[in-house]
Amino acid sequence: MRKFIRHSESLTESHTVKQTAALLIAILMIFASACAGSGKIAPTDLSVGSSGSEKGLPSNITMDSEKPEDTTGSDWAGSSTKPEDSMSASSPSDETTSGQPAMPDMEVTSEGIVDGFIGDAFGAKGEQFVSGKVPSRSFPLAVSHIPDGTAALALTVIDPDGGNWVHWLAVNIPVSGSACEIPENASLDWPEAIIQGRNDFKTPGYGGPTPPSGVHTYVVTVYALSGTLDLEQGFNLKGLTKAMQGKVLAEAVIMGKYAR
Repeated sequence: MRKFIRHSESLTESHTVKQTAALLIAILMIFASACAGSGKIAPTDLSVGSSGSEKGLPSNITMDSEKPEDTTGSDWAGSSTKPEDSMSASSPSDETTSGQPAMPDMEVTSEGIVDGFIGDAFGAKGEQFVSGKVPSRSFPLAVSHIPDGTAALALTVIDPDGGNWVHWLAVNIPVSGSACEIPENASLDWPEAIIQGRNDFKTPGYGGPTPPSGVHTYVVTVYALSGTLDLEQGFNLKGLTKAMQGKVLAEAVIMGKYAR
């Protein structure tokens, strides 16, 4: 009887040891899983049998070098810079197609036209006349931003308030570079340098403003031409218009008023 009791106690102790061992293994596996979830690596001497890795790690624990591919979003996930922001920051500044600044439009100005009014000296209130009553002192003009390829300038001075009365026609005005200065009284001082048409006073060259009453506005137009014009002294506006066809590279306008 005593032998049976001892045998039973031995079996009980053996069973208890096995249960304790199994419980310890289970606790160790739970601890290893917890370490894997927190990014820590379980001890390499942990052995869990054939289901573990070759280093003794459980099969559900992954080394850092074997992390699954990030599927949370694009490569910009977690970054404060969005792809479109990066593209915008690197976009080139606005430029012309050739990469050079655009050429300004040709421009004409005059020191003889102040605050929109032609100076008294260049019209009926002046002191220089031809044929007794036609003002002949022309106002100065400055032309800038003349385009490349310009061979000569032409100009017209017209009074639309007077039925498009022609006051000055001139062609083949020489240019050098992108600017040209036509001095005061050039109509008389440049007789050999330019070719002038006949105005509606029936005199050659400049005939200044002589409005019969009120205030008239005079339109000065300068043309940049690709070639000189084959015109003779005393040409008219119609002849000029025809001769310029196909040769105008640019034009600029300035207006001035004159009162009787």
